[in-house]
Amino acid sequence: SYYRINIGRNLTGIALGMGIYVAVSLTVLALFKFIGPHFEAAWKLLQSGSYFVALAVWTGALWSYAPIPAPPGVPGSGDYGDLAVRTRAELESLRGYFGGTTQP
Repeated sequence: SYYRINIGRNLTGIALGMGIYVAVSLTVLALFKFIGPHFEAAWKLLQSGSYFVALAVWTGALWSYAPIPAPPGVPGSGDYGDLAVRTRAELESLRGYFGGTTQP
């Protein structure tokens, strides 16, 4: 849970695959700039290989949908009737706090 966003298996796989692809791509481009044209054959192989690895990670992560269950105690995770009752109770307590409703 990061910023109260539950990160499930699907989102973890997407982030991991993208991270692998970007990390390898940046490393290979830096090596290509440093080494020069002698690195071109390895550059092509590593660039396409990193994309294949990313696709494999994404395929494994997204092969079946893994829903993220709502954590207990989160408002709105229950029935609409429960939400309506809680909202009505909160509004009543606010009316009591402000001294009732005012009409023009």
